[in-house]
Amino acid sequence: MMTKWFDTLLDYTFEIVHLPGLQNVLPDRLSRLFPTTKELGEVEVDQEIQTEATANNEKTKVMRTTHKNDLDNDYMEPPTEAERSDILLKAHLFGHFGAEAIVKAIHNNGMHWTNLKKDALELVKKCTPCQRFNIVKTGYNPHKPIHAFLPGDHWAIDLTGPLPTTPEHNTYLLVMVDICSRFVILRPIKDKTAESVVKAIIPVFCDFGIPMIVQSDNGKEFVNQVMTRFKIKAGFDHRLITPYYPQSNGSAERTVGTSKMVIKKLVEGAPEHWDICAPIAQLAINNKVSKRIGATPFSVMFGRKMNDFKNYNEEVNKQTPLSPDEIKNRIAELQNVLFPAIAEKTLQTIKKQKIAFDKTHKQVDFPVGSYVMEKIHPNFRTKMDPRHEGPYEVVRKRQNGSYVLKNTLGELMEKNYTASQLVATDGSQTDEANTYEVETILAHKQDKRTNKYSYKVKWKNFNHAQCTWEPSDNFLSDLCIREYWSRIKQVPNKGLRKNKLSADHNTNNNKRSRQQ
Repeated sequence: MMTKWFDTLLDYTFEIVHLPGLQNVLPDRLSRLFPTTKELGEVEVDQEIQTEATANNEKTKVMRTTHKNDLDNDYMEPPTEAERSDILLKAHLFGHFGAEAIVKAIHNNGMHWTNLKKDALELVKKCTPCQRFNIVKTGYNPHKPIHAFLPGDHWAIDLTGPLPTTPEHNTYLLVMVDICSRFVILRPIKDKTAESVVKAIIPVFCDFGIPMIVQSDNGKEFVNQVMTRFKIKAGFDHRLITPYYPQSNGSAERTVGTSKMVIKKLVEGAPEHWDICAPIAQLAINNKVSKRIGATPFSVMFGRKMNDFKNYNEEVNKQTPLSPDEIKNRIAELQNVLFPAIAEKTLQTIKKQKIAFDKTHKQVDFPVGSYVMEKIHPNFRTKMDPRHEGPYEVVRKRQNGSYVLKNTLGELMEKNYTASQLVATDGSQTDEANTYEVETILAHKQDKRTNKYSYKVKWKNFNHAQCTWEPSDNFLSDLCIREYWSRIKQVPNKGLRKNKLSADHNTNNNKRSRQQ
């Protein structure tokens, strides 16, 4: 198209002259609409169009009325105080949905009152099935990384395996990390018994000195009589992390992953010889600059740089041995300059990590006396099991940020919990004085009107004549109910876990009279 225009234009002789915009009147006129010749006046609307528009409005009005269930003029008239509880409960029990769904359902039925959403939230908080199964956003304690000021003072230990059995019959890898220098010790061992673990640890402590603190998880390989005797004889403080919270032993956990990754790259298709590669992996990890301390773990641990790989037979040793005074000065320099500088660098790194962690993790704190539910670890529940167990009362908060809890019988829980393992709940309906322990469930029956089950309960420390029928709503945990159904369908299970039950008012009175 452009070629044809060029051919046409080149047939003429012309000169290009610039014309200012103010003088370029003709194209300016052509680029705009012609001026209006007359003003628009009122025009009568076609009666047919007006009728159709009115009909559409009526249709919309009918749809809105239908959506509100053809309500009469009493729409949005607040119900009485006595009626509100039943209205909320009826809306919630139809699916156990959240507060927002309850409010919408009540509005859809043409009702509203002040603080409706607040009442709906309170109902959901007190609903036992909702507290067991609802997904709640995880809260965390403030970030508190551990640190040590001198090498050898604090070790974190962990165990990984089973790995492929080697010709030397090694199947596990003991990982030890010095908290100050990040120096790593890797020791292949044959099994995870207490004796094997302690035998591997003793030579390390003999080489590097007895530490002040040793931290580990709660595995049986670390929590046993052999380790206890070793701890007492050596004098170190053995600190255990919060159960099922590996982040508490993050230094060792990360080193386990790094060590396995390096070893897998070194075996080169011969995984049964991984124990031969463990010392090489240890050396490589210790010569890697640590982001936390800004130096290699080897140099911090020994106060010197690791020797390079080269032929020292051809090297002429021009260095003279250090004199006793020079050795003393060297030690003083390490104590007064190097280690304080590393400690300062570590604290700066920890501060940055804390700021980054706290920005992306919701901080929560459970006051003493408040009630919480325990999050059940995914490894210990099926897809149909409850997500939470409880409620439990907060007794105190420990210095490391974990919480000491007690159950509804007033008994302290065997383990402590971190904030991320707990969710807040309403404990207003919990009554320790009227809470009893289930020994077993003997039978069940179904209410034909409501289709709900009741269970005949054999109470702990009560005889069979004092068994009672209890609805499922009275149980603080449904574990004994699930075990009962499993027992009557399959082989009976012995040694069932004991669960707690909060009986209703009438049952509590009966129990109280029995105890008297």
